[in-house]
Amino acid sequence: MGEHLALLRPNGRYVLCGGAGGAPGTGVFEAVLNGFHNSPALFAFSLNSLAPEARRRTWDRVVALLAEGRLSAVLDRTFPLAEAAAALQRVERGRSFGKVVLRRG
Repeated sequence: MGEHLALLRPNGRYVLCGGAGGAPGTGVFEAVLNGFHNSPALFAFSLNSLAPEARRRTWDRVVALLAEGRLSAVLDRTFPLAEAAAALQRVERGRSFGKVVLRRG
């Protein structure tokens, strides 16, 4: 994640939602501090820290942002279904940044 923080513009924002791969390592904070003069903002969001009603309100907000066109997913790469093994290897090796998508045909 630290290498991606370096890609932010001044006053850029990095949002981590869910963290299915586990908590970010301590090196993340080093990257934030190294870019301190660029004023990066790091937002981390874990569903485990919210009550069910707060999760629902948050989900409703995400859906509204999507409907407004103000939010989009980061797409790393699309693979044909026949290359599912290669897609899984990409994710397993930590080479993906964003969603890895399998498509039919």
